Amino acid sequence: MFHSLTRRFSEILRVFGSSALAIIILLNTLTTLRLQSISDHPTELPLRLDTVSLTFNSSEHYGTSDIHTWPEWSLLDHFPHGHGFVQLGPNGRIFGVSMFHQIHCLQIIWSALINGPNGHSGHCLNFLRQAILCNSDITLATS
Repeated sequence: MFHSLTRRFSEILRVFGSSALAIIILLNTLTTLRLQSISDHPTELPLRLDTVSLTFNSSEHYGTSDIHTWPEWSLLDHFPHGHGFVQLGPNGRIFGVSMFHQIHCLQIIWSALINGPNGHSGHCLNFLRQAILCNSDITLATS
């Protein structure tokens, strides 16, 4: 029985071995090319930022009850040159900095609380949900 299995395995390798090897080489090459094509830019904005300490607490600022809080919310909307978009890599690909997109979406949701939702507020709520899930902060907060 062992001899029969060995002979059958040898036949399978003889018939499919070169094809399997070719497929493995092709997949390996495609994976390498894919990785090279996405590595022409950093995954994060190449900035060195100092770490700061912030204590979260209740505030009268950035309220949701009326339009009179708009000046505080609008101060968040002072994006740098490029409106939160940068060009990176040798081909100058355009990327949006997520922090600016998140601030924009926070303002859209605030506006939806005051004026009612719209299609863009739905996008923003989902975008912020994904941002929170993907960048979860596990710092313990006092209750």
